[in-house]
Amino acid sequence: MTTKPKKETPEKAVPETKGAALIYVGPTNKLITRYTVYKNGYPPHLKEQMEEYKVLKSLFVPLERLTEFEKKVVQKGTPEQIWFQEAQKYFSGVRK
Repeated sequence: MTTKPKKETPEKAVPETKGAALIYVGPTNKLITRYTVYKNGYPPHLKEQMEEYKVLKSLFVPLERLTEFEKKVVQKGTPEQIWFQEAQKYFSGVRK
């Protein structure tokens, strides 16, 4: 018997953990640079954007998941690749 892999949702992609170092793996834009590491959670200057666009949380991963994310972001159709592309579209419209 085979089981289908569960689809990972943005809300469950990265657990909120205080004190954990997260690395931003999304596209560079006016507000944030790719591969920036944040200690103690998400960057406060992106609070408004993260509330408006929930997928952004998926682009902050624990350091130990960086290699895994990088492999998946280049594979067509993976959640990581979709999140990255959606973030590019989102940030192209951000004027702050």
